[in-house]
Amino acid sequence: DIKEYSRLLSIFSNIVPEIAVKKKQSDERISELTILYKLIRMMNSTLDLKEVLSYAMRFMVKFLKANDCSVVVFENKKRYFLKKVVDIKFERMLEKKITETKRLLIIGDIQSETGFKVGDGYNSVIAFPLKVRQELIGVMYIYGEYMNLRRKELRFVSVVADQLAIAIAHAQQYEQIKQLAVVDKLTGLFNRRYFMELLERE
Repeated sequence: DIKEYSRLLSIFSNIVPEIAVKKKQSDERISELTILYKLIRMMNSTLDLKEVLSYAMRFMVKFLKANDCSVVVFENKKRYFLKKVVDIKFERMLEKKITETKRLLIIGDIQSETGFKVGDGYNSVIAFPLKVRQELIGVMYIYGEYMNLRRKELRFVSVVADQLAIAIAHAQQYEQIKQLAVVDKLTGLFNRRYFMELLERE
């Protein structure tokens, strides 16, 4: 009996840690999916580009314990900043690299690796390409003191970046449709509908 009990205890001692690890992994995966679902629902709740980007940037800073975040959208050639305007020349240099590779870029020490001094709390950066159907539509930059994400975190943030790219594309399409509704296609001038809306507002 003692031998049998010791054998069973030995089996359990090997199985229990494995079950605990698998449970922890499952809990983490459920937590990730819950966060992702809420984030996607929030980003899709509005078609206003500034609102979408503001929410996504705030989420990234909080989730990664970063200091700042910015996004450039190529179609309208606009940059959106969460806290402060960073060195645009520096970001354009990174955009050139990302346009060539279409892959994320991690710079652990901005000053020593690039020669640029972005500012206090902006020592490192992760640049995520924003792609829709393999077409690069923009770049998201996340700045921090020391940005060195684990593979799991990078995978999750890459999924968020993909969803953000889709939300940006939807917001842009909505703006185009809105524009078509009030502008005459032939002349490029505002139509009667626009002036009636304007008169009502006034």
